[in-house]
Amino acid sequence: MESKIITKHIDQLLLDPNNYRFIDRRDYEFVPEDQILDPRVQKRTYNFIVGGNQEKIKDLIISFTSNGFLDIELIQVKEVGGSYLVLEGNRRTAALKYLWEEFKAGKDTGELTDSDFSDIKLVEIIGEDSVDHLITMGLHHISGKKKWDAVNEAQLINDLITNHGKTESQVCDSLGISIQKLRRSRRSLSLIQQHRFSCM
Repeated sequence: MESKIITKHIDQLLLDPNNYRFIDRRDYEFVPEDQILDPRVQKRTYNFIVGGNQEKIKDLIISFTSNGFLDIELIQVKEVGGSYLVLEGNRRTAALKYLWEEFKAGKDTGELTDSDFSDIKLVEIIGEDSVDHLITMGLHHISGKKKWDAVNEAQLINDLITNHGKTESQVCDSLGISIQKLRRSRRSLSLIQQHRFSCM
């Protein structure tokens, strides 16, 4: 399996209609590769991912408009009929597609600029077989990344506010967390620090 970094416009990206997120839906049907480019298939896939009133991607919309599109973890694609099918990163791609339509309509998209939609850095997978792809997805979505302990999360949140002058609202929008989680984390950190001080 080979890969290379490429840059493409959001309009060149295809959402995966056979995404594992969909298999528990009653209206899901397997889509052969030669039908993936069909606009009706792409529209249905987009609606599956986005949900009513963008409810399933609201966290990403808030994050992207607050921070811009950070390519910390590149979207993975493979070439299909001159376009690029998203293998990993369908929610991020759908959120960008939604915000691209907002941007073209002159609506407020926060920190996003034209280049966030026109120059998306991607990893093109070349020659990946289906087993490799399933294992890659499993490592990402089943094993997943090891989450930080609550105290580590709380320290980062507190540092953003205390050391970097961010408001609670700005931190919530940037990290995609609720105000309740933020305040609970800061209270817990304060208790831990008090306990440590009393034990010195």
